[in-house]
Amino acid sequence: MMKISWILILTYIMNWLNKFTLIATLTVAIISCTDKEKDNIELQPNNKVGAIFVDSFSVNAYTVAIDSTFSGKNNVVRHLTGVFDSPSFGKMIASSYAELILPDLELDFGNNSVYNSCELHLKLNYTYGNEGENCIVLINKVSESIDKEKYYTFDNGIIGGNIGSFTINTTDDIGKEKIFTLSNSFGSSIFNQSAAGALFDQSSFKKFIKGITLQPQSGNAILGFDTEKSFIRIKYTSDTIKHKDFYFNNDGNHFNHVVSDRSGTVLEGLKNRVQLNYKDILTKSLYLEGSTRLNAKLNFPTIAKFLDNEKFLIYRAELEITANPNADYKNSEILNLYSTDGSNREFYNDFLATNGGGAHFVKLKDGKYIFDLTDYLQRVSHGSFEMQDFMLSISPNGHRVDQLKINDIQENIKINLYYTELK
Repeated sequence: MMKISWILILTYIMNWLNKFTLIATLTVAIISCTDKEKDNIELQPNNKVGAIFVDSFSVNAYTVAIDSTFSGKNNVVRHLTGVFDSPSFGKMIASSYAELILPDLELDFGNNSVYNSCELHLKLNYTYGNEGENCIVLINKVSESIDKEKYYTFDNGIIGGNIGSFTINTTDDIGKEKIFTLSNSFGSSIFNQSAAGALFDQSSFKKFIKGITLQPQSGNAILGFDTEKSFIRIKYTSDTIKHKDFYFNNDGNHFNHVVSDRSGTVLEGLKNRVQLNYKDILTKSLYLEGSTRLNAKLNFPTIAKFLDNEKFLIYRAELEITANPNADYKNSEILNLYSTDGSNREFYNDFLATNGGGAHFVKLKDGKYIFDLTDYLQRVSHGSFEMQDFMLSISPNGHRVDQLKINDIQENIKINLYYTELK
């Protein structure tokens, strides 16, 4: 116990060294250190005590499919719709479903008002797929209530009558708030039912208008619309032209539904979480896809053996993943890292938190994703934490549909360890 406590105290002090001193020390040490071969877990016999060494360790990794269909419920930051087909991953189809929220506690257009028109307002804040693509989207009513207590099981029967369509460009319209005309029969039905006193609160309104859905019709791209900028506007005249806005955002129930058809690709046989024997086919490359729960599972056997040696202190540890350029799709801008178990569940851990503590993702920079594992591996080396498996995920909550393929796993995924020996 005394030995472990001393190492913990020394580690704590070293973690709070002056940044300039640490950088200078690392610079000198890295220049003078002896490079070791990857996976070599034996310490060099004649290294000086106190010198900082840098080693790289290989990682075991393989692709797992949590599910081929995903429905993310509530609190999604964007409504997704569209189709994207790529040779490596197959065809991905996204659609969005949402309740409309009353603008007031009571829906009242006032006396002697006259219906004018109905509009759909959307702000495009995300695209994935072909640049400059004109995509056509259908707006339909929803025929069933949207249940917030469960992940929605998709059924074409939920798609009701069409109330409009629009065309949007993945390049020209990004970041813009767009206005599209909807069916007057839809808008006037809300107006008339309100005038008749039938839509007096949110509950009665939901029984009449259960929600809307955005369905892709054409185009090779997935579109994402800002939930806080998504609403239907009914214009009417009462002395002057007025309007009421019905938002479909996080105040109401909503979900994105994303399904992937992997027929004809190397991923065709990878169907669900229990078929992990399929990893033998995918040992050379990793495939990750946001929102369809196509993830990568990692474990670190070589560094685990190295950490059995207690005669060292870890300055820094990082998981480095190199993204390969490709022509079929754009590499994901972000990547998430979680600890996991045998059932491939994702767990949030404080020692993996980045970006101010709380987020578990890093952004692609100079062709690499780099996760800080210092705290985690220090705990493992001190015996206060056990070595775990990890899960890489692009979008566990259904916010993105980005794709990422990592070739040559042994070369492009590694742990870099900066440490000093104690003798």
